[in-house]
Amino acid sequence: TAIGRSAFNRCEKLTSVVIPPTVSVIDTLAFRLCLALTDVSIPSSVTHINQSAFLQSGLKNVTLADGLEVIGNYAFQSCDSLQFLSIPSTVKSIGYCAITFVNSLQGIAVSSTNQHYSSNNGVLYDKAMQRLIAYPPLRSAHYDIPYGVTTIDTAAFEGNWRLRSVAM
Repeated sequence: TAIGRSAFNRCEKLTSVVIPPTVSVIDTLAFRLCLALTDVSIPSSVTHINQSAFLQSGLKNVTLADGLEVIGNYAFQSCDSLQFLSIPSTVKSIGYCAITFVNSLQGIAVSSTNQHYSSNNGVLYDKAMQRLIAYPPLRSAHYDIPYGVTTIDTAAFEGNWRLRSVAM
């Protein structure tokens, strides 16, 4: 079962949603611009959050359960009220700009048993810590990129209004 493409797109007064354990996919733009939607729990049955599923929504709290495998491109982009995001152990793929322009984001945590991703002081990396994927806007104004990082993802720092300096 899926929550279809644009199913709740622009439902600006939608304040809550309960996703049943029969849903496996949250499709493209499903909750885009749901400005009043502040909390959502994604059950373990959901394996895919597709492209732009929560783009520009009002989310403050998101709970992602083990079982989730794919976070699509732009999935949480411009969710300006989201403060923390925890990536479960089962996530294998995080798409392009999935967590950019999230202006209130203080940190990203990753389950220690995730085989593909890791977090260092709230910054998202691949498991080998060679690829910097996302730097939350409310991290420090200065950042020392750890030794061994060989790639900085497209838009890893994009929209980061607080950042003043970076050392590589």
